[in-house]
Amino acid sequence: FTFIYSARSGTPAAVMEDPVSREEKGVWFDELLSVQDEISHQNNKALIGKTYELLIDEYLKERDVLIGKTSGGLSVEVKGDKSLLGSFKTAEITDYTNTLKGVLI
Repeated sequence: FTFIYSARSGTPAAVMEDPVSREEKGVWFDELLSVQDEISHQNNKALIGKTYELLIDEYLKERDVLIGKTSGGLSVEVKGDKSLLGSFKTAEITDYTNTLKGVLI
């Protein structure tokens, strides 16, 4: 997780002068998140074509899709019947925009 530092009362840092304005910290924070988003995007795009075992643990009724988790905690959206909830299934990653998408194999 990424966050902008804030002083915690009772700590030595809480009484130290902060030489960086909140506005400048915000600019740095936004830049950091932008770089991290690009890195994540590249890493996720590299997963296309690979297969993973998923624990199917969620059904999204509004999109009629299942969500499965890899052993590394990545979420993958797949089509399938909600009776698969709680089971392990193998899926191939087929796409990534803002969400990893796959097909059960």
